[in-house]
Formats: sequence, structure tokens, C-alpha cells
Amino acid sequence: MLGVVHVDHRAKELVHLLGKVADVAALAAAEQLRVAAGGPHIFVAGQRVVAGADGKWKVGDFAFGEERQAWRIAQRLERGLAVIAGRSPKQWVRQVKGIRSNGWQSHDGNLVGRSVQGMLEAHEIQRALVITAHPDDVDFGAAGAVANMTDAGIEVTYCLVTDGDAGGFDQTIARPQMALMRRDEQRRAGKEVGVESLIFLGMADGRVEYNLQLRCALSRVIREVRPQRVLVQSPELNLARLYASHPDHLAAGQASIAAIYPDARNPFAYPELLAEGLEPWAVSEMWVMGIPVNPAEELHVEDVTDNVERKIRALLHHKTQHQDPAGTEQRVRGFLLAAGKRYGLAEGRSAEVFRVIDTR
Repeated sequence: MLGVVHVDHRAKELVHLLGKVADVAALAAAEQLRVAAGGPHIFVAGQRVVAGADGKWKVGDFAFGEERQAWRIAQRLERGLAVIAGRSPKQWVRQVKGIRSNGWQSHDGNLVGRSVQGMLEAHEIQRALVITAHPDDVDFGAAGAVANMTDAGIEVTYCLVTDGDAGGFDQTIARPQMALMRRDEQRRAGKEVGVESLIFLGMADGRVEYNLQLRCALSRVIREVRPQRVLVQSPELNLARLYASHPDHLAAGQASIAAIYPDARNPFAYPELLAEGLEPWAVSEMWVMGIPVNPAEELHVEDVTDNVERKIRALLHHKTQHQDPAGTEQRVRGFLLAAGKRYGLAEGRSAEVFRVIDTR
């Protein structure tokens, strides 16, 4: 339980600043809830977050899963938002985000976003790194989330293990030329979602192996970029989703996890990196792309509805890979909507799904 909430003049000031419907009547209702329950409820004025008598969090006119919007409000209102027992806006966002038993509830009871307890907030992240085996992997698996991050001011870097030279459908294109084309496609796709920094390791497409060479290369990238958050591909073989379980994906995922822990943070691993001036770096949080083999695992459901169009545009930059661009677009839109529905988002919302692991 979070303790007694102090509803004072700052709450009324907040109502005035936000100009929402929840005014004096809402304050009175919140106070009644607080008294009736002995004090363990939170109320944020402006019809933003109200703890109902049923213990579920009711959210007003925006999806609270989109915490970057809440943080912007917090920044704009500064101390005027400190309605929760004297907490600062920064503490408020962290505290409310940490409550996750049934996700974030909208005014009509629909889930509008769900996060794993203890996840980093956007304002706690300066840099994020995405590691994938091939160009276009990130755009299928995480481009919506990446767009959300760059919108929140996070600098995102892509690391591609291969150039995807074994991909495509046109056999008349020489493989070295295909590699150059795919690099260019990924640069263009990255720009659609706010990514300018890309690192290409240039390993052989279709031949990626989990080994010390790849672990060292990825540890080097992590020490160079020094990200708080790293997105990786799943190392799990999922026979229900065979395309997502490409051997390169599995090897890249396994090596990425090993690079995050223990390699990149261990000063005694790969002494050549220290000789290059690359100090150890401990990644705080890892996001694993895709729906896991075990559906019971706790997941972060990222609402990407606002950035679906950017994700689609990014995907369609990979012209060498799509014989049927319209069909690809239709399938991806359907998959995003299905994920939103499966994990309880409001009707018509789109989602990307991740396992989030605290690696601090």
C-alpha cells in the first residue's frame, strides 16, 4: 500500500492548470475513496489517474501506458503536479508506473498499456541499443517501440550483425551489391523512426554462430555506445513461429545476452577492449523481442498505435525483401492489432511485446 494521500491546494491548482472535467467534485470523490479505504488510494487531479474502490487504476483521456506523455505533463506543470503526498513529478511517474497488477485501466475498463514492475522510465534513459542479425529485423520486431523511444528523447543506435547479403528474391543482384543495398535500406528505415546511428559488423549472413568472436564484438559495441537499455532478439527456438527463429536470430540473441551479462561489464573479459580504451559498461535493462515460447511469462506490452505508420514506412524501405509490399503491410498491421487484442489493449490499439529483464 502506498500510504495516505494528501489532497491539498496544489490539487486544485492542478485541476485549474489542466482545465479538465475532474474539478471539485472529483476532488471530493477522491477524498471519499481515501477515507473509506483508510488512506491507501492515490488521486491525481485532472481526471488522469484515480484509484477506484475496486483497487483498479482508472485512467482518463489518454493511454497511461504512453508514459512519455505523462512525463511531459509532469515537466510542464513542475511542482504543481506534486499532489501525491508531496512527491515530485519524477517520483510520481515512477511510483504510478510501478503499479502493474492488472495494467493501466481506461475509463471504460479496457487495458491501455502494461509494464513490468521496476522498468526504467524514459527520463532515466539517455541511450538505447538495438542488436539484430539482419537489416529489417528491427523494423519487424521493434520499430514502433523505437519510435516511441526517440519521441521521448532517447538516442537509439542500431547494431546489425550481418548485412543481409543472403536475403532477397532477385538472383541477378551480386551478393556484395546486395549487402550495400541492404545497408542503405536500413539507414533509410532508421531515419523513419528517428535513428541516425548504425553500426554494421559485416558478418556472413546465414552463418552467424554463437561464439567468443561475436560476444567480443558485441561487448565492444556496448562499451562504445554505453546504453542503459538494449533490445535483443530471442535466443529461443519457437517452432510455432519458425521465421522468427532463424538460426542467425537465435545466435545473435544468445551472444547479445552474453555480451550484456557478463562480458561488457567485466573488466577482465576481453582485455583487448581495455587496451582500446573501452571501459566496462553495465547495461541496466534488456528487452527481448517477440512473444515467448512460455506465454505465462511477464511481458511488457508497448502501445505503438501512434507510430504504426512510421513502422510501416520503415519496413517498406527494405525494397529488396518485399515481392508483395501491400501484403507485407497488411500482415504486419494485422499482427500488431492481434497483439494488442491478445494482451488486452483497448479496441483498435496496436502493440509490440517484449520480455523485460532487469540487468542492473
